[in-house]
Amino acid sequence: MPEAHTTGPWVYHLGCVYADCPTAYPKGKDTGVPIAHMDREPGNGTTPCERDANARLIAASPGLLEVANLIYRLDRDNGPNITGPVWRDMVRTVAQHAREVIAQAVGVCDE
Repeated sequence: MPEAHTTGPWVYHLGCVYADCPTAYPKGKDTGVPIAHMDREPGNGTTPCERDANARLIAASPGLLEVANLIYRLDRDNGPNITGPVWRDMVRTVAQHAREVIAQAVGVCDE
């Protein structure tokens, strides 16, 4: 089934999420396709760090979906038939990808 969303990777910069852009704001310009904008103005009920955290989580969404699909396919295609080193290698591959996506989603505050 083809993806219905804008394909990743997505990046964030100061509360904005962009697609089709290797880095946000190269040379001071936003050249990516806008996905989401978090209101960073004071008084809207969240802090700049919370808004950036929300943007990071949104930007990590394509990778999170990919990890979920990897886990699903691993179980569907192999499930109980895989044991020993093959299973461990597959789990390590999925776990490494999960760590990378988690790091993208968690990030640090740009306040």
